[in-house]
This record gives sequence, C-alpha cells and structure tokens, in this order.
Amino acid sequence: MPISQKDKEFMEQVAMYFRNTKTSKDPNGSIRDTAMKFHINRNKVRKILVTVGEIKSSITETVLLMRRQGMSVKEIADNLGLSVATISTAIPYEDKIDNTLEPTKHASDVREYRAYEKKQLKRQVGRTLKMQAEPSVRKGDRMTDQETKEKEWQKDIKMSYTETSYRPHRNTWEDLDKIREILAGKMTEDAPEELKELFAALESMKESHEDEDKEFEILLKKKKLSEKEKDRLQVLMFLTGQFPGALNDRNRKALEQISGNRLPPEPMEVLRLHLELYDEYSDGVIENEDAKVFRTYGKVEFGNSISRDIIVPADIPLYALHYVIQRVFGWQNSHLRKFELPEDRFQIVTNGKTSMWSRMVGVLFRSPFMGEDDEFWADDYNGGSFKNWMRKKYTGPYQSQCQGEGIFSCRQDMMKLDMNADYYVMYSRAYNRRTQKYDGEEYVLAVSPVHGTNGEKRPEPRPWQGDDIPYRIEIVRFSEVPSEGLRRFFERNPETLLERLPINTVLAAGKFSLPENCTEEERKYIDEQMAESGDEVYQQSEEYITRIISEQIDSPDMQVLPIPVTDVLLYTYDFGDNWKIRITASENCTDLVESGRITQTGLDRANVKCREVYRPVLIARDGEMLVDDVGGIHGFADFLEKINPELKGMDPEEKEDARREKKEYLEWAKSLGWHREKISDFSLL
Repeated sequence: MPISQKDKEFMEQVAMYFRNTKTSKDPNGSIRDTAMKFHINRNKVRKILVTVGEIKSSITETVLLMRRQGMSVKEIADNLGLSVATISTAIPYEDKIDNTLEPTKHASDVREYRAYEKKQLKRQVGRTLKMQAEPSVRKGDRMTDQETKEKEWQKDIKMSYTETSYRPHRNTWEDLDKIREILAGKMTEDAPEELKELFAALESMKESHEDEDKEFEILLKKKKLSEKEKDRLQVLMFLTGQFPGALNDRNRKALEQISGNRLPPEPMEVLRLHLELYDEYSDGVIENEDAKVFRTYGKVEFGNSISRDIIVPADIPLYALHYVIQRVFGWQNSHLRKFELPEDRFQIVTNGKTSMWSRMVGVLFRSPFMGEDDEFWADDYNGGSFKNWMRKKYTGPYQSQCQGEGIFSCRQDMMKLDMNADYYVMYSRAYNRRTQKYDGEEYVLAVSPVHGTNGEKRPEPRPWQGDDIPYRIEIVRFSEVPSEGLRRFFERNPETLLERLPINTVLAAGKFSLPENCTEEERKYIDEQMAESGDEVYQQSEEYITRIISEQIDSPDMQVLPIPVTDVLLYTYDFGDNWKIRITASENCTDLVESGRITQTGLDRANVKCREVYRPVLIARDGEMLVDDVGGIHGFADFLEKINPELKGMDPEEKEDARREKKEYLEWAKSLGWHREKISDFSLL
C-alpha cells in the first residue's frame, strides 16, 4: 500500500517547518521545536525527515540496501551490531502508511474538547475546595466509596438496557418467559433456529450439581483424606466450578450469591483475554534494553512487556474490542487500526490462494474497496466526555452498523476483480546471512497485470534498478496469485478482519490456560476448535450466505458467523508508530489466581459485573499507560527515560537540560491525554 497523498502533504509540512528552524546558530535545525509544533514525538519527526530525504545518514542508506535484499529489521540489527530501536528510527516510512501520520478528524475533535475540559476542571476544583470549606457539609452526608461504586454499577446496568443503533434490545428472563408462553412451553419445528439455540443455551445454564456440591462440601471439611478421596475432590472441584481461577465454568450459585439476584441470560458466556504489547521488528520479543526500561520506569512487574488482562462478554465484536483496547492502554483513538491473523493462519484459511481469499471476503475479511464512511461508522464523537463516549461503544448488547461488511456489499466488491485476468508474479529469495547468498525463503516481491487498460501487453517487471537481487517471473490467473501477494496489489490491506465479528467466532480459547502456556491436552482442546482450512470455514458459512442472498436481507443481525480460525489475534494501531498487540484467550483464569495477581473473590466480582453490566472488566494490568504519537515501542521507552532522568553524575548544566527536557516531554504527553491512571482496575472500563 503506497503512502497516501494526505500523509505526503503532512510530511512535507513537517519538513518545511523543520527547514525554517535552521539558523546561523543552529544550521542543523531543531527536531525538538518541530515535534512541539506538530504534537508528535521527536523520534517520529526524525523518521518523517528521513522519509522525505531532509536528513540523511550512512545508517539509513545501509539499512535500505539490506531491506531491499529481503532482510528483516532484526537481521539488520544483528548484522550491524545495533539495537532494533536504532534501526527502526533510521528506516523511512515504507509502503504501509494510510492517512495515519496526521491525526484523524476524530482525534482533532477529541483534542479540541480536551482543551475545553481542562478549563472546566479548573472551575470544578475551585468549586470543590469551596464546598469543602463550608461547615454545613458534614462528613456523614457524603457517600462512602463502596456506595459510590454501587451507584455507578446501577447506572452501568441501566445503560446496558438502553437501546441504540448499535445496541439492540437485551433479553431479560421476563422476555424469555413471554416467548415460552407464545410457544406453548415447547419448541416447535418451525421455530427460528436462533430461538432454538437460545433456549438450548438457557437449558444448559440450568444444569444443577446439588449432589456434587454437597459431596464437595463434605470432603472439603474432612481433616484427613484417602488418596481416592483426594482424587475425587479434584474431580468435584472442576465439576462444580469451584476450582481456583474458575470464570466461565464458575459455579453459578456462587455468582448469584454475590449478585443477590438471578444472573441475566445475556451474555451467555464470558472470556478472559490477555493483551500484550509486542515488537514486530524483533520477532515479537521486546528487546532487553526496552524491557529493562519498562521494568525500571514503566511499572512492568510480571514480564518484559506491557500487558492487560480483561474479562469480556464472549460475543463482543472486534469494533467494540478496539475501544476497550484504546481505554486500557491509554490511547485516544487518534489513528487507524486493524485486526488480522498471524501469517501462518492467514495462509491456512486462504489455502494460500487469492481465489479462496475472495470467497472469505464478507465471511472473515473486509473488502479492500470498502469506503471510509463504512470504516469509521462508529467514530461519531461530537463532544462531551470522551471516556463516556467510548464506554457506550463497548457496552452490550452489540450490533455493528457497518454496511460495507455485509455479504451483498462484499460480493459486489469482489465482482470488480477479474479472476481470469493474467498477472505477473515476481518472486525473490531472502538474503541468508549464514551462506551470504540469496538462498533464503522465497517470497512474493511484486504483483502486476500482464495487460494494460487498453489490452496492450506490458513488459515484465524488474526489481529495483541497480539491485542484484535474483528473481523469477510467473504468469498466472488472478485466482491463482498466492494470497501473500495480495498486499502488493491493493492500496488497502486485504488481510484486515471484519470488525462485526464476535471475538468467540474468530479466536479459539484455552480451557484453563492461555495457548502459549498450555499442556499437550490443552493444546489439543484449542486445536479442535480451530478450522483446518478455508474450505471448512466456508462450508460452515455457506448455508447462511445462501439464506441471506435468497431472502434478500442483508441486515446487521443477519450476518455470517464463522468458526474460530486462530488462537492468536493481532491488533495494530497507528500504522506509523506501528503499535502491535497480541491477543490470546482462555475460558478461565487459573494462572492469574494461582500466581496471586487476583483473588477468586475479586475474579467472581468482576465476573458478576461483566454479566450484569454487559461490559468488559479489567482484572489485571502490568505497566504504564501508553501515549499517542510517541514513536511506537522504542519511542515510548525513550519517553520513559526522558521523564525519569538519571541526574547522578551530571554537571549543573546537564541537570538543568535534563529537567527542562523532562518538563517538555510531560507537557507534550499531557496535551495528548496521557496520565498515570489512578482509577482501579475494576472501575477503569
């Protein structure tokens, strides 16, 4: 995907301002002043200036040459003996920026309102101080923290029953009883399939383990147990949902004791999601130097990276999950994003061919022709509290209003493609450091049509002029183009997943553990959930597609829901900074409880809140909140070091510079909404 015209214009504005900062005293120009002018990090300014050729370095030229040889950023860093952070800053923006360097209109609206909010906050502080000084306000008249939380909880429950365009009617037990009366207490053959599934799920919720509960209590109270009784106790613990970390399999009686009422029928299930920041340039591993900064200054205690664990309704769609991710990591929804599959899973579900990919558009993937109005249908912020606006987006029930993700729309888009047209496919091989030859893995270098718009045959494409990269050319029909070549063909990313899809129709979850920490038995459980090929996904969906087309109803509540296709989901935010979040899931939270990061009581309370409020709940966080336009992982690590300067050993002038730089960085970050979040995990979302 080429750099968009809008981004080119923005980069030129940055370069022009930078040129104007050059003076006789400072002929090199001021990256610092330029960053402050455009409210972006200095690393981002430097990368923009490298991209437009305003500043040059021998490192950049060397890196570009090695990139054209097919080497990854990690391989280049190892080869040159430099850090990945240094290399990533030296690389120009390549061919995947799409209106992301300049903040979106939504971001501008948010920032404009934030300036207004600051004025209001000052006034509010003044009023609060005045009230506290009034002797008539007695301490006993104020609500306790617990009372305040309960009041907020009740407001949240009310919100979940408020219908909007993207939040349809939420079923209650009273609604379901009325349906039962209409059906005369039994399921008729002609009852809608969705209704049959709903009642089947409700019947499973009724399952009682009273006898097992009693047996469990008896064994639990015994002081000495035989080996047989110990084994039986373990079985009963899982059977009755009373094992450490029980979440989706939790004993419903125990949850209803906390709730004080019968739990609502929706959501039917909940999931635990683990969201972890990772570095694409370092093969997913956070570099030691960045990991050290995160642990020292970034409040990371349980690993090398910043992460969050949340409980979500199992039917939360990806568009709503996006807003959850924004909130728990501290971003402001200022740039584009995408959900996608890891490369190996993408190849599996497309069978490695464009023909299968095109069949999966509208089932699993977005159309690369989808318009901006459809893409940003949910970004309708127009003032008021930004947090409350986001909160409404991830409160269920959920229903996407993105017309561009409907089967009709996607099928029409795919009809624009001539599957029988001939295309040149250029292959090359990656550079092998061990053999110092181009004999590494083969990859698609370019895809282009054989014939022009007037039918004339075009000459065969060639690699970049002057490069000695070996290559080979094939002529194949478009339907036979390898699916990895699609990203070389479309301006928009063809691998982006449909955001209307509920998380449980995309992501396979572990029973008790996350996929990366599971046993062989657990691995088998996860693998059994996932589709083995694109054919399997399509066959499961074909009946629904036929029904939609035959009935001519392409409404949001009539869309295709596939079976899970991956155990790892990838989320990218801001294609310039290239933030990457790796998402995995489990049905229970055994590891969090056993490690002491959360108690079973705390987990139960979060479980109840998620079900009653129909909204995700943050149960564990590791690391600071992030900030927009900071330059990605490496830029954020640099930011943390700048606001935590090591003054020891500096002379007075150096200390003054470090303090000034700290103040500037903090002021810049706060202008973008960054702060050290003091709200508790339980109340954050």
